[in-house]
Amino acid sequence: MTAGIKRRIDRKVMQKEKGVGRFKTIFLFLGAAAVFIGIICYDLGSIRKSLWEQTVLGVREVISQGSHAFSIYVEKDMQILSRIVEHVSEESPDDVETIMGMIESFGDSGVGFAVIDLEQGVLYAAEAEGAVSLSQEEVARYEKYGEMGFREPYTDICTGREMIGGYQRFVFADGTEGIAEVRRLVSGVAEEFILSFYDGAGVSYIVNSRGDVLVCASCREADRKVLNITDMISLSDSSQADLFRESLAQGKDGVMRLSLNGEKHILAFTPVQWTEGWYVVAAVPDAVITAHTSKVLKSSETVAIILTGILLVAILFIYTERQSRKKILEKESDVQYREELFDILVNNTNEVFLVFSTKDYAVEYVSNNIERVLGITQEEVKQNIMILDEPAIGDGEDVSTTAI
Repeated sequence: MTAGIKRRIDRKVMQKEKGVGRFKTIFLFLGAAAVFIGIICYDLGSIRKSLWEQTVLGVREVISQGSHAFSIYVEKDMQILSRIVEHVSEESPDDVETIMGMIESFGDSGVGFAVIDLEQGVLYAAEAEGAVSLSQEEVARYEKYGEMGFREPYTDICTGREMIGGYQRFVFADGTEGIAEVRRLVSGVAEEFILSFYDGAGVSYIVNSRGDVLVCASCREADRKVLNITDMISLSDSSQADLFRESLAQGKDGVMRLSLNGEKHILAFTPVQWTEGWYVVAAVPDAVITAHTSKVLKSSETVAIILTGILLVAILFIYTERQSRKKILEKESDVQYREELFDILVNNTNEVFLVFSTKDYAVEYVSNNIERVLGITQEEVKQNIMILDEPAIGDGEDVSTTAI
């Protein structure tokens, strides 16, 4: 009996220890959830930075593609111009009909060509429908041209419109010096090659190596002529402005973060081939890029919240399931304890206990002392209850049986 009491005391101690262990388990689960949420928050910060960098690289890639596309147009225009020079150089400058025929045959709605006779000071163009006399100032300007190049925007003397294009020096068949031009409308170039970003919040320009804006979709002609992108850089970023000017002068491409007109911008720039130091430059407000990345992150944050909720539900389910299992085990342990206690009592008495099912007409339980008291095993009684009707061979003590 003393052993049974000791076991009950041990059982109470174990239950107390289980309570402490349960608290530790809850604490560990909550700690794991906190760590998981912290990792998600840290990852979201890393994702935000990565998205910002990817967005900036995307702007740079778009600018690079735009520059490449413009370079291809310039290259094709210069190739056509070389073909015109090849044919015109075989003609006399006085053969106006032939020169005009070639100019008109190579031109189209988007691009035009002109031929200049430097000796006579005459320009031939389809828009002029013949020869146009040049002033001494205009002739002097043409005479300063090199062998080949691409002109910055200028006013066409025939139409008065802003044009942009390349030139190539040549010699007529009689030795007279001349220049052939390919011309495009600045507005047409702006419409086709100037890009905007994020609903017009970010814009691009074509600038020269000094930062002068040559082509701008949103600029009026008068504004464009005095607009210099380096002048927009705030004085607080003077070192960055110097670095930007140096990059333009050296033909480099890159991305910089600096202030334009007092607002932080991302400046991406890349050179244009076949030109003399021209660049395609994109200026996108940093706040716009940040807002774009935040918008993308909202979906990620929603997913993170859902995952956190799933984790907490899973932790709660696991905890509840473990608690239920523990309760079942405790009940089983309690039953086992009671059975052991009952066996102790039975083994110290001459009464034999049986549980008999009248439904199945079978013995469900036989106390362990039956063999000591009656000399019959539990298995024999379970197999045949009628064996109890036979005289028991005991040790002379009074024997009684109790059936339930």
